Amino acid sequence: MNWLTPCLLLALVACPAVAREDAPFDYDPSAALRLQSALVREAEGIRTYAISFDSPRGGRVTGKLFVPPVPAGQRLAGVVMAHGAPGSTEHMDPRALFVARKGAVVIGIDAAFARRDPRDPISFTPRDAEEQIQTIVDMRRAIDVLVARPDVDPTRIGFIGGSYGAAMGGILAGVEPRVRAFVLAVGDAGFIAHFTASGGGWLPPVSELPALQREAWLAAMRPISGEVFFPRADGARVLLQNGRLDEAVLPHVAAAFHAIAPEGTEKRWYDAGHRLPPSHFADQLEFLHRRIGTAAPTKEDLAGPYR
Repeated sequence: MNWLTPCLLLALVACPAVAREDAPFDYDPSAALRLQSALVREAEGIRTYAISFDSPRGGRVTGKLFVPPVPAGQRLAGVVMAHGAPGSTEHMDPRALFVARKGAVVIGIDAAFARRDPRDPISFTPRDAEEQIQTIVDMRRAIDVLVARPDVDPTRIGFIGGSYGAAMGGILAGVEPRVRAFVLAVGDAGFIAHFTASGGGWLPPVSELPALQREAWLAAMRPISGEVFFPRADGARVLLQNGRLDEAVLPHVAAAFHAIAPEGTEKRWYDAGHRLPPSHFADQLEFLHRRIGTAAPTKEDLAGPYR
């Protein structure tokens, strides 16, 4: 297993004055991506590729790339999509195609935990911090994949994350200036926030962990949490979407996420659970249209991508 080394853990927890606060998510942008792709489907003019590229933190990042037709002499927007937990990119095709039809090259990558086991996103050990750091770094490399393409306008990059993907997107928003639009649906500030009760105590299973294990996990996770990084984002680039009846991301946890959002953030609540109404997808398209110039939603888009 790729555990945090004692030195890295010390740097995260004990030495904020020595290293830059965003140092955990640094990487070498000049390193070769060694991108590989294979066409797996073409429909409605949109080509879908299975892709992989080198992760700066080891191994190969896996995912999919969706490429719509490019009008002559033009460049398209680019969008990174992030899945939930448990999960992977396996079932993201309908949502990715929904966005690609509006004039965006869409890339979705598997989170670090998903490349290990998509059914096992959390261990309540410092491994969770290592995998979270790798996921954020790999998302930044996914942006590198997009901006390196001649058919993508590097000034028109967006991000869509759902649930766990939204939590990671909140962190990414605090460290990645190239993204002009962050759509964060049914998210929260990350694992620590997710298991925090409305009264401030811990929810199970965190409340049931042995004290030493819990403190080691919290020490590793706190310095890289959404509470630290999301408030640094540019609020004008962020749309939050949450459900008032959500039983996965509890309303008080979602409200806390909204409370730490940077000034200017658009916040939308829906009378729904973790599965928001289909119209929220059209709301996402409208935000992307305003921020990165993809096509505006139509009445047909109110039905969402699942038809």
